[in-house]
Amino acid sequence: MLDLIVFYVGLFLSSVAAAWDLKTTEIPDEIPYAIAIIGIFAHFLYSLNVHTFMPLVYSLVFGFVFLVIGFAMYYTGQWGGGDAKLLTAIGVSTYMIPTKDALPFPLDFFVNLFLVGSVYIIFYSLVLSIRNKKIWKEFIRKVKEEKKELIAYSFGVFILVFLSSFIFYSAYGLKFNLDVLLFSFTMSVVAFCLIVLLKFGRVVEDVGFKKRIRVSQLKVGDVLAESKVWEGLSQEEIMRIKKSKRKYVWIKEGVRFAPAFPLALVATHWVGNLLLLIF
Repeated sequence: MLDLIVFYVGLFLSSVAAAWDLKTTEIPDEIPYAIAIIGIFAHFLYSLNVHTFMPLVYSLVFGFVFLVIGFAMYYTGQWGGGDAKLLTAIGVSTYMIPTKDALPFPLDFFVNLFLVGSVYIIFYSLVLSIRNKKIWKEFIRKVKEEKKELIAYSFGVFILVFLSSFIFYSAYGLKFNLDVLLFSFTMSVVAFCLIVLLKFGRVVEDVGFKKRIRVSQLKVGDVLAESKVWEGLSQEEIMRIKKSKRKYVWIKEGVRFAPAFPLALVATHWVGNLLLLIF
């Protein structure tokens, strides 16, 4: 019963964080703090019930590991501070929740977060590109510009996989067959799709997530394009920029990643580890 309470509280509060992130691009610190406090207290009660404090210790260990990973993502400019805190809070609060496999819930959640998050980012980028026609125009222009390089890259992957397979089959005395040719062709198509997807992501980042605005239009929470971390401007920082007499600045937005957290929680609880399911 206690594990269900922890799960549904985490799901509800992370959904609130997701809605807040979509609306304002910020996640209030109170939400991950509340999830973490409730989770630690629940693990303390659970530890008393099973007469060992190991569940509490493991929850704190997962919380610490997720804290390190989350803030590594933050300091490399991949995530905002709110995302890092939310990851830490879920890590520290979900160890006691049972899973559909032998792995701890936080580990399954972590795998699912990046799988679900990848699909979510692609979907988010596609929706943004539909709303901003400049993205498709720039993407098509880049693909036309670099089509020779794309074809050469894919052909190179085909040759590399084909030769590697041929050497492997020859070394083990296996019969070379059509499947190797088909596998090599498939891998070259996958490589082509991946490189095109990466280029699409770069165009979305450059065209859809960056814009030039007047300094007078700056507001609290805006992130400067040159900023290496996802940290919004404070009122004091905006005043300093205005005093510098700059007329324009470039600001950036990013994928509002918080919705991936409740989606990953749902997937982990009702489906299990998606990577294990796939393979």
